[in-house]
Amino acid sequence: MDFKKTLLIICLFGGINSFAQNRLEFNQVVTIDSSYSIPSVPNYYDYYGDYYYVPSGKVWKVESFSSNGYFQINDVTLIGRVFTNAGVDPISFPIWLKSGDKIRYSNYYHNSGSNVGIEFFISALEFNIVTD
Repeated sequence: MDFKKTLLIICLFGGINSFAQNRLEFNQVVTIDSSYSIPSVPNYYDYYGDYYYVPSGKVWKVESFSSNGYFQINDVTLIGRVFTNAGVDPISFPIWLKSGDKIRYSNYYHNSGSNVGIEFFISALEFNIVTD
């Protein structure tokens, strides 16, 4: 094989290796199981729960969630569907969240003199981002 072909092959393999990706390593199951009791108010209002953030160096694979309200992921509203300016898109699981992404419970209520109980549950798998 001549020198030019050998050099080309070395450059190709070197270039391919320089684009190596990170890999994911299973870390733990993340379960967020929470409830709130909201005192009654005389008119309509929005309620927003606490944010839960994906930690640095991690990703979450959200397998399911359930609630008597709706969720926001990075401030995008989800309630069995994704609401956008263009319309409504169905949600498909899993939902992958990267480091720094945030998820929270939210709801919109009109009370008639009683407290509102809110329950929600999120099940996710957490992975470490491993760099090679």
